[in-house]
Amino acid sequence: MNAFAAERLFQTAIEVCINIGNRILPLEQTRQPIQPPEKYSDIALRLRQISLIDQSFEKIFTRMIKFRNRLVYIYWEIDREELYSYLQNNLGDFNTSFSFITGYLNKAEEK
Repeated sequence: MNAFAAERLFQTAIEVCINIGNRILPLEQTRQPIQPPEKYSDIALRLRQISLIDQSFEKIFTRMIKFRNRLVYIYWEIDREELYSYLQNNLGDFNTSFSFITGYLNKAEEK
């Protein structure tokens, strides 16, 4: 796979996590007062505030969001080594994200 395809697929995967988080927040606003996010990195903060993710994953998710922003807005500065490192060492972050989401959905189903 070429580097450009890897960048785009990685960006899309991060955006899926962002979009799911951004969809959960309005659902939770019906149950508790939550400030709407003003920027993508606020989504991670709000998800931690409602205890959907823990503080450790908030930092990871924020880092993912910032890397996505770099892929989108300053893509010419992306270091191929850094992208390779992310792809080799951080794909488990997506599993962690989906575990938190699955936990949220299971709790919502119980209610």
